[in-house]
Amino acid sequence: MGYIGQKGDTYLGGTTGMGEMHRRIQRLLSEKPIGKVTPIGDNGYGKDEAGRIFMLESAEATERKRAVGHRKRDKRHFTFSHMRNMHEVTDNLSNKLCGYILMLQPYIHFKTNIIGIQGRNPMPLDDKGIAKIFGIHVKHTRTALSKLKDADVLEQTDSGYYRINDRYHFRKKAGGDAAMLVKTFHTTLKTLKLSAAEAGFLYKLTPFVHYETNLICENPFEEVAQDVRYMNKTQIAKCVGISRQKVEEVLRRLKKAGALVTVERRAMLLENSDDGDGRDTLVILNPRIFSRLQGENGYDNTILQMFAGL
Repeated sequence: MGYIGQKGDTYLGGTTGMGEMHRRIQRLLSEKPIGKVTPIGDNGYGKDEAGRIFMLESAEATERKRAVGHRKRDKRHFTFSHMRNMHEVTDNLSNKLCGYILMLQPYIHFKTNIIGIQGRNPMPLDDKGIAKIFGIHVKHTRTALSKLKDADVLEQTDSGYYRINDRYHFRKKAGGDAAMLVKTFHTTLKTLKLSAAEAGFLYKLTPFVHYETNLICENPFEEVAQDVRYMNKTQIAKCVGISRQKVEEVLRRLKKAGALVTVERRAMLLENSDDGDGRDTLVILNPRIFSRLQGENGYDNTILQMFAGL
């Protein structure tokens, strides 16, 4: 059995196998019925195999809700990031440089990918304007921008404006690559108070976001729930290039900032686990900041409740 303790921390006990552990996580993060739902009289309610009560609805009602949800597409401003292509960046740039890339996301102009001020009178940003976003001196900003250009993340137009390479990030229709993309929401991202290195840590996790749960995993495109390999702190440390102890420190700061929450489970449920405290910590990114789903209400209520008040 599992239980949710302090906000953002979930503990899973037991000594079951890998497949059962995955099923427990899926059940924990879902309010869907378990097994068959048996109607209770003619009052429109039914009971699943775990004894929980659910409201029943007709196929017509379900389709009607789906259609309404389709029309109510997410209208928040966001940037698309290509998860597979991002590895070319995250594998080769420091956490601090990756943090600067994340900081630029809310300033990417629609279709042009020019870095600039948004609004009724959009205007490209120069070195001084970008320095204010980074919170560093203009001299250091120019050095960072030069490194991002060398890495082909940033491009410079003939007019001297900076533009994000749309191989990695863009603002336009998703097209046929929708399944490979993660959205970064501008308004909520700008509320985060993070250092460049902390923002880079977060940026390096985004290519590993699981579609339905926002859990960080090795194979985020896996569709079979029991085959998803969720990443613990030791694996995340290898991913972002810092020590496991440092990962714990950064996770605490990111939790406090509202960027993520953690789920704890017994390490014995993992094969080849090398965590020494008898537990593993899994990471869930805030779906109000990063999301692969369409619409504002695609996530299970259990996940959204984990971030309530953040």
